[in-house]
Amino acid sequence: MNFTSPLLNWYDAHSRNLPWREQKDPYKIWLSEIILQQTRVEQGMAYYYAFVERYPGIRQMADATEDEVLKLWQGLGYYSRARNMLHTAQFVTRQLNGSFPSTAKEIQKLKGIGPYTAAAIASIAFNEPIAAVDGNVLRVISRFFGIQDPVDKPDGRSQVDTLANEYLNRLRPGDFNQAIMDLGSQVCKPRNPLCSSCPIQKDCMANALGLTDKIPMKQGKTKVSEWHLDYLVLTNKGHIAMKQRTRQGVWKNLWDFPETNISSPTVRDEFPEIPSEISHSTQIPELLATFSHKLSHRDITARFFLLHISNTPDTINGQNVIWTPKKRFGELAVPILIEKFWSKHQQNFD
Repeated sequence: MNFTSPLLNWYDAHSRNLPWREQKDPYKIWLSEIILQQTRVEQGMAYYYAFVERYPGIRQMADATEDEVLKLWQGLGYYSRARNMLHTAQFVTRQLNGSFPSTAKEIQKLKGIGPYTAAAIASIAFNEPIAAVDGNVLRVISRFFGIQDPVDKPDGRSQVDTLANEYLNRLRPGDFNQAIMDLGSQVCKPRNPLCSSCPIQKDCMANALGLTDKIPMKQGKTKVSEWHLDYLVLTNKGHIAMKQRTRQGVWKNLWDFPETNISSPTVRDEFPEIPSEISHSTQIPELLATFSHKLSHRDITARFFLLHISNTPDTINGQNVIWTPKKRFGELAVPILIEKFWSKHQQNFD
């Protein structure tokens, strides 16, 4: 099957002009790969420029605080990526004297880096002949070779990995990997692929068999659960109570409001219970807003209740809080759900 040559010829003519491709700087390639995990290029580009401007090299990032990195990352989601990125920057700077590892095997030992990211960095930055298999590559390879085993199961995934490495161009491994990624994102799309524009279309098994809408096949789906939150937005003389989420989870070390209820909607009270630490009048908390927010494994519905109080306790419902002035709210790294609420309702705190 004619696969590698037309793919690289297409890439030479149609490769995306991306800033981290301008030079083989492992720091910038690593940064881009971490940002683009679970993120579209169009969305991630602004974050890439912001990080490079703030931290031109890995040593500068190693000197950052976690709060600074999380704030810059705000809105990208999957915040463990940012925490792992800072850990890796500090490790490379302090333990490896600022020299990024040059093989996929060594790169994968760094925190937050899996097989795909390690292979992508090693092949692009250091020309190591190893295939990098992400979602785009899974789709292109499985369609081209007509793989009908589920690619989210070991047998199907093994077939893709084997074929990607078998057809890898050893002289241009980085270009080969980026070519398949570009083809998958621009042409061999998940839905409505542009087969007439595909450089390998005439030998594509899925196209020949009319299975482009069926391949790649997947067996399992992530179970999505519902999560219902009631937030107390507490104010006192222009200050707002905020707590930091210290437990493990996607929002670890981000800031949000004290929670008063996590429940199913069938037993949800009309108004939240007022914690005993709060001194207040007999007023009923005002429901300011209800927001929905989706994570990969969870659908969140959050209600935000405003209550003006006369004291400033250090803990609320057993959660440590700080009292931050409204003008400094934007300095805190918060989940996008909280940012959405604040963007729409901050005028209520004048």
